[in-house]
Amino acid sequence: MRPRDPDDIDARFEALIAQFDKDEIRRLTEEAEGLADDPAEDPDESPVVAPRRRFDRRGALPIVVIVLSGLVVLIGLIISLSPDMLGDPGQGDTPSPRYGDAPTVARADPILTPIADDDAGQELPRLADPFAGSPAAAFADGKAGLVMPTAEALGGLTEEEVGAALSRVRSLLAAAYLDPAALRGKSPDAFVKLLDPGQRKWFTRHLDKAGTPDTRTWVFSLDPRTAEPNGDTVKVDGETTIAATRSGDRRDRAGTAAKGRKGVTIKSDYLFVYAVRPHGDQVTTMRVVAHYVVRISAYREGGRLVIWVDGIARSTFGTRCDLRGAAGDGFVHPDLPGHPGSPGTPGQPREAGPSGPQVDPYDRRENQAGRHRCLPTMGT
Repeated sequence: MRPRDPDDIDARFEALIAQFDKDEIRRLTEEAEGLADDPAEDPDESPVVAPRRRFDRRGALPIVVIVLSGLVVLIGLIISLSPDMLGDPGQGDTPSPRYGDAPTVARADPILTPIADDDAGQELPRLADPFAGSPAAAFADGKAGLVMPTAEALGGLTEEEVGAALSRVRSLLAAAYLDPAALRGKSPDAFVKLLDPGQRKWFTRHLDKAGTPDTRTWVFSLDPRTAEPNGDTVKVDGETTIAATRSGDRRDRAGTAAKGRKGVTIKSDYLFVYAVRPHGDQVTTMRVVAHYVVRISAYREGGRLVIWVDGIARSTFGTRCDLRGAAGDGFVHPDLPGHPGSPGTPGQPREAGPSGPQVDPYDRRENQAGRHRCLPTMGT
């Protein structure tokens, strides 16, 4: 018998034939002889009993060949459909490797490629976290940090009206300090649309106008000529409180007074921490901390709920001292390294530096919003 080869059909056939014993082969031969002794019957004639005669093996040979040929075809089909019926490959035989046997990891390409074990633990490089190492790392991301108090009936407003007012305040804060267009110095359209129609015209009329008031300070906008956000994440920490409006309270921003009007006063006190970089610079990054205190009134007038911005106080840290208050515009100018007027820049005058006691820019109680002095900080 030839050596065992899992891919050799002839070898598998010989192995299968070897399983038949001599009695089985004799039985097949006798059946073939019986077929040779029975002549074809003629339905019009009576059966004739022929005398027994000696078996001629040469006449039965073609029939045996036909039977064995059919058996070969049958065995070939069985082997092709179920190759495992003859047993596993012998010792020393190596089956062909199949795709998926090697560990598979996702590469940067859109195809999963089997790679060696020693490369399976490698990771793609990650961008550095610009907030790591600062208190801002523990702050919430974006709008998740703008948590509003529970709504309840207050100041003559129903619970539903107070809830609607708090929802509008949250949207106003997000549009003013998180909107990508406003952050990049473009028109703060999202914030403008949320203002009351009576206040909207006043805001747009004073937007980016020289002098005071410049309503650009109501939103956070980097100077688009020099700086841009480094990433899409803004860290947020703070709180919003609500109280019934006292009889002596009044709105004096945008020229409207409200003495004796019932309603609620909503105060939002938040820190917003931004990762910024020089315009077009893919390497340099720094943080700017902005502290905003926003006061908003909500009251019922003429059958509708009015949401009115009473005023906004702002302090920024990590920004230039020579472009604050009346000396600058409403944009935020980060104190980027190498900017014109920076200390140590050849051929440029030294800018006004911070003065006074150091403050912690991440402490809302210490860095009171609205100060126009440029105070030194413990680091942003």
